[in-house]
Amino acid sequence: MNYKIKIYVDNIDFDKSTIEDSVEIVDLQNASVILSDHIVNDSRPVCVMKDGAFDIHYEGRVSHIESDDVFLAIGTAISLVDNFENSFIYKNRFRILFVRMLESFIINGEVEDMNGMSHSERVAKLAKKFGEYLGINGEDLDKLVEYAMLHDVGKIGLEQILLFSPTRIRNWLHTGRDHTVVGSIFLATTGILMDAAPVARSHHERWDGKGYPDKLKGKEIPYYARIIGICDFFDEATNTVSSEISTRPLEKYEAVEMIKENSGIMFDPELTEKFVRMMEMEV
Repeated sequence: MNYKIKIYVDNIDFDKSTIEDSVEIVDLQNASVILSDHIVNDSRPVCVMKDGAFDIHYEGRVSHIESDDVFLAIGTAISLVDNFENSFIYKNRFRILFVRMLESFIINGEVEDMNGMSHSERVAKLAKKFGEYLGINGEDLDKLVEYAMLHDVGKIGLEQILLFSPTRIRNWLHTGRDHTVVGSIFLATTGILMDAAPVARSHHERWDGKGYPDKLKGKEIPYYARIIGICDFFDEATNTVSSEISTRPLEKYEAVEMIKENSGIMFDPELTEKFVRMMEMEV
């Protein structure tokens, strides 16, 4: 979904690259918000920059922001027009801030490699590369990368259960699979990240229906979960010791070969073919 807001800029100089992902600069007629260095008589919110601060004029009221942050001024202007739940701040800026907060928790809970990257960061980086190879771009690619960063978010909550709920340890400790359910429940209940829940839940499903937690098979598995599942397996195989994969971290070519062998078993055969082709170009 496109959350970009249309603004008109009148005689204000600022670094437009700081807002280009979320804001579109248009002509006066098509703008929802006006940025200016002077008061403009208009029915829309007018953000007037002066002395390193903003005064936002709307419906005869003036809201003052002691900051020259253009993004903040625009978000505040829109929140004056819509109720907060439908505002630009809630849908876009709050989501970004919330995701960054979760990413910090995830990264702090994972072991970094020699390059300072955690498992989820590596999976997100590989997912972006694979997504670009598949022709995914723009907001769809941003979502794929975001989902990849959050795919193991359930491990945060699971650790709390194991640490602080002794009566439930036996119910959770017998399997490492519960993070998919915990993550999907958590993301679904945030409201702002409901769309990420299916990927967190389904990235360990298998093409043959023998995965977890719901034993989905084939194209019942969400598309982005199928992509991230391959990237997740590759990173686990090449960076960790796992009884499910190998007693040692595999070389890249070995992991690619294992993924190829599991085409149509663990992984989407069409995506597997493309992933293998992409990786063989550099291995």
